[in-house]
Amino acid sequence: MKKQPYLSPIRGIISSELHEILARPHPQDATRTRLQRVCEKLVDQAEEGNLMATSMIFDRIEGRPGAQMDLNQAIQVLAAHAPEELAAANGIPAKQFLATKQQYLEAKDEQPTTEGARESIPTEGSTE
Repeated sequence: MKKQPYLSPIRGIISSELHEILARPHPQDATRTRLQRVCEKLVDQAEEGNLMATSMIFDRIEGRPGAQMDLNQAIQVLAAHAPEELAAANGIPAKQFLATKQQYLEAKDEQPTTEGARESIPTEGSTE
């Protein structure tokens, strides 16, 4: 996705203004900055059970969770982009791993895709 250059200066101006305003003393409590008061209010909201406030705090402290991938997806990505490394990590000769991968892909392509047909495919532990 191409960056939209016309938005960058606006973002910089808004950020600068917010930093400046939040650094000022709070009008009702000169011993605290506006930012400190905002943060205190956010924590108060979280303590009262506001899930959005709690989420915002956790996101700032822990960082937002990245895209999660299950183990099967991770193995598929690794097998597609770094098969030799995946084979080496599992103590399998690369040629054997690549042959097994090819067999897996071919078998996967041959599987029926309708629900009724899937029921007839023998699974591990089945009596067929």
